[in-house]
Amino acid sequence: MKNKRQIFIIIFFVGILFNMNFYRINNFTNNRITIHKVERYDSLRDSEVSADVDIDEEKDEENDSFDDKADTSFDDSSKIDDIVIINTSNINLSDYSNDIKITKGGVYNVFGVLKNTLYIETEEEVLLNLDNVKITAKDTSAIVNILNNDLVIHLNEGTVNTLSDGGKAGGLYDGCIYSNGKIIIEGEGELIVKGQQGEGEGISTKNAPITINSGKINIISVDDGINTGGDGGTITINGGNILINAGGDGIDSNQDIVINGGIIYSVGSANGADSGLDANNDVKVNGGILIATGASEIGPISIDSKQNSIMFAFSKLKQSDKLITLVDENYKVIVSFISYDAFSTLLISTSALKDGKYYLYQDGINTGTIDNGIYYDGVYEKGNILDIDGNTEFIVDGNINGYSTINSLNIDEEDNNSDIYKIVVNGRGGTSNILSSAKVGEYVFLDIIPDKGSTIREIIVRDVEGNNLEIIDDGFIMPASNVEIDVYYDFRSPETSDISVIIILVFGISFLIFLLFFVLKRV
Repeated sequence: MKNKRQIFIIIFFVGILFNMNFYRINNFTNNRITIHKVERYDSLRDSEVSADVDIDEEKDEENDSFDDKADTSFDDSSKIDDIVIINTSNINLSDYSNDIKITKGGVYNVFGVLKNTLYIETEEEVLLNLDNVKITAKDTSAIVNILNNDLVIHLNEGTVNTLSDGGKAGGLYDGCIYSNGKIIIEGEGELIVKGQQGEGEGISTKNAPITINSGKINIISVDDGINTGGDGGTITINGGNILINAGGDGIDSNQDIVINGGIIYSVGSANGADSGLDANNDVKVNGGILIATGASEIGPISIDSKQNSIMFAFSKLKQSDKLITLVDENYKVIVSFISYDAFSTLLISTSALKDGKYYLYQDGINTGTIDNGIYYDGVYEKGNILDIDGNTEFIVDGNINGYSTINSLNIDEEDNNSDIYKIVVNGRGGTSNILSSAKVGEYVFLDIIPDKGSTIREIIVRDVEGNNLEIIDDGFIMPASNVEIDVYYDFRSPETSDISVIIILVFGISFLIFLLFFVLKRV
């Protein structure tokens, strides 16, 4: 009898394992992979900037240079329709759990943390002294200036101020900082702006100008970084250290863009008709250090510009996260920077760009210090020289100098000459190879749906040189080469509710009972 029980147990468990593996094997071959191509990738870049903000509970010191603007020493706070009206000279955002609104002109010292929106609704000028402010709005912009009055944002020295909009598409206001009136930004502090809405800009106005005089400013946006829409307004930059990483145009004006000074690195999207600088009228470059990258034509640069500029248009996208360096004929570094996004158009302007010969390099090593993507005070060890139609020597002679390949990438044209490359998907477990293709710079979305018997363990996307491409929100940006995708699966136990599992198990158990009965009868 003991031997019969042992035989029963062995046969039963062998049968169960056989049936489970039978299920797994039959579900190994049905993983579905679909590739979608998107005209422009509108998700926020992974390269976000974060800041730890230390908040002091009491900030009573006012900026004396603005004492003559208005008397705001009174306390006039009330609550209307879940919006707190507050016109006190010192505003601690941490005291409020609702949207707040300023309704009188004057100078306001603002500090603390707010998880809502700061509205301004007055016909008088308002100056905000930001002192370690952190605003994370729920639904719309972080700061909204509703009327046509001037809004001055002063960044207190030594402070870090972070503004994030609600991140929801179709919001009432389309900028993290939005104003119907003029915006002026100044001060020696730091400002981080995150425009996360579906069509949201970082800093925007409808018909009014935007002026930046100073400050360290970092803008990350789904759409344009700085934008004056509607009938437009001139965007003027007189100073500051500005980095823009945009999913649309870096700086976009429906009128003019004027660069008089400062350090500006403006990154437009690698997809669509987006560029680092886009003006309906002219871009005048009179001073400062300016780097602009994108996928479309930059400018137009005005012949009235007082500083030399050199522009490049390549037939194939240059990849992101590459060191790009312009040197003169004596191999002295003019500018050296990291490409934060792929690009096919590049503009460089600086007072160091004199008439003469220049060379452009990719990769290599720069021993200097990096700030907002640009290297300073280092020694450059040369990498690979870049060319346009075989030309590696670029001449600067005058204030506007451009070099373009015969087949420059032009996303504006429907039948553009950008190259198309193959995508090969290597599915594991018997999944058939799927061949597809995409144009350089297109965002490719991978819709990979494994069968119930498996889960995705890893997706690896490589170019022809074997380099891994960055996976961004279940997709990648098509490089200037063929792409090979490897999909690896793990397998899990089947769900008990699966009818196919039940049928297989019932059949197997029935067979085991029959086999067991036969064996026991023979023993």
